Amino acid sequence: MFWLPIAAYLLCRGTVQLEQPLPSFTEDPLLPLSLISSVSAAAIAKAAPLYIFGNFFFTFLEYSMHRFLFHIDNYLPDRPMFLMLHFLMHGVHHYLPMDP
Repeated sequence: MFWLPIAAYLLCRGTVQLEQPLPSFTEDPLLPLSLISSVSAAAIAKAAPLYIFGNFFFTFLEYSMHRFLFHIDNYLPDRPMFLMLHFLMHGVHHYLPMDP
């Protein structure tokens, strides 16, 4: 629920940018929303597979990092600093799995 509006905005911005350059987000953040009605079907046809591929790639990357990088407990040095860093980077996820 939190990421859906952000993803929708980025999809809109990316689709518009396939046809014309946009100014920086800080200059006019609502500009892509006003230009979305002028986007061609070709730009939408390009943006849709890129968006789907990006979601699959992000999911694969996130799973791979979670599975193979954050679960290297046997290889971590048994020192308080390393244990604290590992817990702060990933252990909180297991300690409070429903915490946003």
